[in-house]
Amino acid sequence: MAPTDLNTQLTDIVERHPVPGAALGIWHEGDVRFAFHGYTNVENPLPVNSRTRFQIGSISKTYAVTAVMRLVSDGVVTLDDPVRQHVPELRLADQAALETLVVRNLLNHTAGWDGSMTSGCRDIDAPLKEFVHCINELEQLDPPGARVAYNNSGVALAGRLLENVTGQDYEDAIRSLLLEPIGLNRTGFTTDDLVAERCTVGHQENDDGNFHVARPWRWPRAANPEGGLVSSLGDQLAWAAFHLGDGTTEDGSRLIKGSHLAAMRRPTKCLVGSSLGDAVGLGWFLTEIDGTLVASHPGSTNGQHAELLLVPEHRFAVAVATNGAPSGMRFLRETTNAVLADHLGLHRPRPQLRPYNTDRDGDVAGVFASSLLRLEVSVDDDGELHMSLALRSGDEIVASDGIESCRLGVLSGDRGEFLVLDGALEGLMGAFVRDANGTVTELSLDTRLHQRAV
Repeated sequence: MAPTDLNTQLTDIVERHPVPGAALGIWHEGDVRFAFHGYTNVENPLPVNSRTRFQIGSISKTYAVTAVMRLVSDGVVTLDDPVRQHVPELRLADQAALETLVVRNLLNHTAGWDGSMTSGCRDIDAPLKEFVHCINELEQLDPPGARVAYNNSGVALAGRLLENVTGQDYEDAIRSLLLEPIGLNRTGFTTDDLVAERCTVGHQENDDGNFHVARPWRWPRAANPEGGLVSSLGDQLAWAAFHLGDGTTEDGSRLIKGSHLAAMRRPTKCLVGSSLGDAVGLGWFLTEIDGTLVASHPGSTNGQHAELLLVPEHRFAVAVATNGAPSGMRFLRETTNAVLADHLGLHRPRPQLRPYNTDRDGDVAGVFASSLLRLEVSVDDDGELHMSLALRSGDEIVASDGIESCRLGVLSGDRGEFLVLDGALEGLMGAFVRDANGTVTELSLDTRLHQRAV
């Protein structure tokens, strides 16, 4: 059976998960196809097209990691180099962690400190060299390399490493190392990169189902390595094509060894309770679907969501972006699943749930916190789990636009995993982490660690 027309597929999904604007593209052995919906901005509507730039959020991390891997390929850096060899100004709260932290830990979320907070949040214009001096304020939760915990500031630190090694500001290093040689002319960071181009703005949904513009739009400069890129869908597919290639550009110039690109898609650590994947490589999250490896990375900013998936075995890639929240997360999930099923016959398994049992699962009720979120888990009279979320600012709780209470379903097995069943975070996975005595001490939400507070 021939695959469904992309425009028809996109229209059908938008009807179920309304968003102001969306773009969908696939790359298959050099053939590129697009589908578009809606507008860039409800206040100043322009149609979305292949040149429209979306904020791609954490997909930016794949660029930071690839740039470091280019230095590895050139023999300038190794993955086992101590980070302080290249960032001598670095200080950590834990001296032992400082001595054992290596470059690899920055590229696969195993640095070990609480890295959930977006970097550079104090001063939107602060450069990376200033943010590095704040890392020693972050609590060290694990020795480097012990386990995966999503780490924004670890990738920001990789960006500072790039600055020190190349002698360039991070933005200029990414342009010279990657964007310019690959020909990604509609990808950039600054207002100067964007002023002449059509850009989307994020939106949040109102109670009446309409959308309003989400402000602010601008991203902190020190957070550029972890989430600051703005890019067109056409450039995202070109980026995917480069990663599915042998490390050469269109003119045949060698940019990076093909073996180093392939190494980014090899598992370095397994994941538990994560909708991001089954394992993490270097810069990519990895999932096996029907025995086929899929490498991917999602990204979110204020009211915008995007995802990029690579299927190396089939030389196939999917890029999707939208400028609406919170429905955008559900839109992305259904869109990528539909494309993989329709074009490659790959079907993600449906999560299998079982009842919560205190004896089997431990006492999960309580408050869990990171530097960014406060999560409160409760059990109702029917034995169902509920979780409420609030954003933190220091020790204070602040209102959280677009995030609401949700129900949790316990996943089959005995790994403490759960699935968010409804609300803004529907479809995310997590896990209750127990110590050697079986006591629940942490909650991991999509690999972001939260320590039990109460």
